[in-house]
Amino acid sequence: MKQEDHEAKALATFGRKYTFIHEFLDQYFPDFGPYHRIILHHQRGIDLIKAAFPQEDHDMIQAVAEQHIRDDQNGLMPYDWREFAMTVDEVDRLISEITQKPPRRLIKKMREFFPEDF
Repeated sequence: MKQEDHEAKALATFGRKYTFIHEFLDQYFPDFGPYHRIILHHQRGIDLIKAAFPQEDHDMIQAVAEQHIRDDQNGLMPYDWREFAMTVDEVDRLISEITQKPPRRLIKKMREFFPEDF
């Protein structure tokens, strides 16, 4: 979905657009296209939003982000990237082939967010 569609649905459901949540989740779309979802479209990504915005209502962050993710992931709400159909390495190789940019860009980004796993 486009950001304005996520915002419209959040407004209808929760009474507010929650732009900051949608921007956070989709911040890597310009770099990785639809494959950006493997970075933050899961529960561990939501946990990062909560940490980045401690002053916001965490229950609302959870609900809005879950709605965003389920809309983008055909109703699925994964715990982390390991529940995606492709591995991070496979997605990284695919992005490199499509963009003709050096490999490991996705893995580098994942390491920034989840250093214990990469």
